[in-house]
Amino acid sequence: MKNRDSLRLNDQNVFSNPILETGADPWMIQHQDQYYYCGSDNASSIFISSASDPTRIAECEPVLVWKAPEGEAYSHETWAPELFVLDGRWYIYFAASDGCNTTHRMFVLEADAPYGPYRLKGQISPATDTWAIDGTVIEHDDGERYFVWSGWDGTANIQQNLYIAKMLNPWTLVSTNKVLECKEVSDADFLLALDVRADETSDYVLEVSYETDSHSMQQLEINGERHIGLHFTATPHQNTQTHFEMIPLEKGLNRLTFKAGIGDVKVKGVTVKAQFADRMLLATPEHNWEKMGGPCYVTEGPAALKRNGKLHIIYSASASWTDDYQLGRLTFLGGNILDMKNWKKSGPVFQKTETMFGPGHASFIQFGEQDWIVYHTAKYSGGGWNREVRMQPFTWNENNEPEFGRPMAGPFAKSLEIETNEVQKVIA
Repeated sequence: MKNRDSLRLNDQNVFSNPILETGADPWMIQHQDQYYYCGSDNASSIFISSASDPTRIAECEPVLVWKAPEGEAYSHETWAPELFVLDGRWYIYFAASDGCNTTHRMFVLEADAPYGPYRLKGQISPATDTWAIDGTVIEHDDGERYFVWSGWDGTANIQQNLYIAKMLNPWTLVSTNKVLECKEVSDADFLLALDVRADETSDYVLEVSYETDSHSMQQLEINGERHIGLHFTATPHQNTQTHFEMIPLEKGLNRLTFKAGIGDVKVKGVTVKAQFADRMLLATPEHNWEKMGGPCYVTEGPAALKRNGKLHIIYSASASWTDDYQLGRLTFLGGNILDMKNWKKSGPVFQKTETMFGPGHASFIQFGEQDWIVYHTAKYSGGGWNREVRMQPFTWNENNEPEFGRPMAGPFAKSLEIETNEVQKVIA
């Protein structure tokens, strides 16, 4: 077995973290024989650098590919750009504002080559146009693309949720904003009764705006026979949120009735929409490990990860400015990808250690016959947004679920020619 000194001496085969001494929200992809790293200055510029060896990306001069003009809705606070190759063209998805954080929205750039020139395609948004950052693309096995991002329910900076919408093309979401006719009717046996008229027999989206101090539940009856439990997560601090539920309706008039269940829920509004009319809720910061450092409670930085037909979304949770920023996982169970009931949440799956703090906002590549996670950490405990970029190999279990281990400095073998477990034995 190679000893620690030989690992360090052979710098062509081994590296140690960080791969970038300063950086955040790292996004790296592979295209042909190059690895492309996309980042921003958090102001108005986006850069791309590339290398055949991703561990040496710091040696490559970043190329300025986008500089936002002044006086636009996207002129400032450019965050977390992500680079994709879709339909033979290059796209960058980025969040930006007019200089005020509350105006952050997602935008799309397009080019015919990795270094541009890039042209602005515009804002990418569902019908509900609220604060949005960290947009990413899922290319699903059904042949469709879906956009996933972090956003606010309304206008208050209290909670960041993950949302999903189907894509019409790389710069447009399928968003018809079709709202069904709803009429409240009087019925003393129920908390609320609604008559809803549907154009056809299909699944529709029920949106319930609510507040509750604890996890609560109400019973929904559809046409007096279909029973659905509506589960509401706690929304303290006057935090109004929206519950999303897929419901089956018959063509014509349908009666929706709400019964009291567990807990005290204040319903502030109910809307029924057609599928693809708007965004769908994918995940909320509901567990303690997702709420560290809040409010604001945070789920953000989603990235798709696939193996053998199983789809995962790896996302960041808890306050990004704390040591407790960490990764969670959503695993798709099959069925309608837009329905959050078809996703299983696990976590934390990657978190701080005694010497590594705030690991989060990951992307994924293959290099040297291994799978790698690229992520940032705070430079020191309490470092907040003063961060550096790292990468390390990870493995998979028998259920095709990623196992990231613990954030580590290395050294790491760049290929399987030097077994990873031998390197870790040397470290120990």
